[in-house]
This record gives sequence, structure tokens and C-alpha cells, in this order.
Amino acid sequence: SRRAYHPDRAEAFAALLPAGGVRLDLGSGPGHYLPHLGRPVVAADAAVAMVAEARRRHPGTPGVACDLEALPFRPGGLAGVWASKSLQHVPAGRLPMALTGLHRALPVGGTLDVTLFDDVGDGDRQRVTEREDDFPGRLFAFWTPEALARLLTGAGFAVDEVEADEPREGT
Repeated sequence: SRRAYHPDRAEAFAALLPAGGVRLDLGSGPGHYLPHLGRPVVAADAAVAMVAEARRRHPGTPGVACDLEALPFRPGGLAGVWASKSLQHVPAGRLPMALTGLHRALPVGGTLDVTLFDDVGDGDRQRVTEREDDFPGRLFAFWTPEALARLLTGAGFAVDEVEADEPREGT
């Protein structure tokens, strides 16, 4: 029932990357964004079943089941990383090192596009989903745009833009 919520943004991200540059869909899930990211693209997810589903839906797309805190890519091996709603599952205290790993996998001038949720409710910065959730037990760490920009800068990224969207039901 889920879909790519920002296909135009994914296509704009892909247009920024050099021809032939490897793009990583980090936390690809079943591959909603793969058709929008250009080629070559790699589907990466912690769940083996999600990588398998992404590859089934998009034949010929390589996939890797991996921990996003320990990426199996050589330094500078990726032209760009699309991380839509994946880094939010990293505990807040471990996100700086995960970003350092992403920085290492990108060349100088490489592109990272991150989408995270900001908790607009009670101000709780971290939450684990309850039994009633589609996927109970998932950790969500929430970041304000300002805190995310500081974190990215601290990990070595030049931040071009931080945009806050209005929350949408079901996202």
C-alpha cells in the first residue's frame, strides 16, 4: 500500500549524479524509488526479504542486505546515496558514526539525499512502534531540520538545503 512519495525529488537527485556513477538506495525496502534513481543503482536494506522483493520488482537491479551502520562499499565507491526514511531507524547516539560511513563511501562532491521524520507531536525524540503497528518494534529517532543540518555538517557534509514538509497522513 506504500509508494514513492517524492518521485520528482528522486529524479532530480539522479540528475545531479555523473553518468555511470553508482547510486545507492539505502533502506530501499521493496524498491519504490528504484525506477526514479537512474542507473546504475543498488538496492540496500537490512531485511533480506526487502532486498529480494526489490530485485523481484526490478529485475537486473543488484541488491545487498547490509547494516547501514557498516556499509560494504569501498571508499568513494558511490556517486550518490538516496536515504529515504532509513536513517531514522538508527539510534540518535549512533547516527553520527553511520553518517561518517556514508561520507566515506562517497567521493568528494558526492551527493546524499536524506529524508527523516520530525516528531511534531509530544516532542519525544525517539520511539519504538507498538504491537498494533504494521511492523512492531521498529525504532524511530526524530530530528528537527536544524539538528539534522548540524549533524550532517559535523559528519563532513556540506548542507545545501534542509527542507521541512508539512506532515501527511500515512507517511
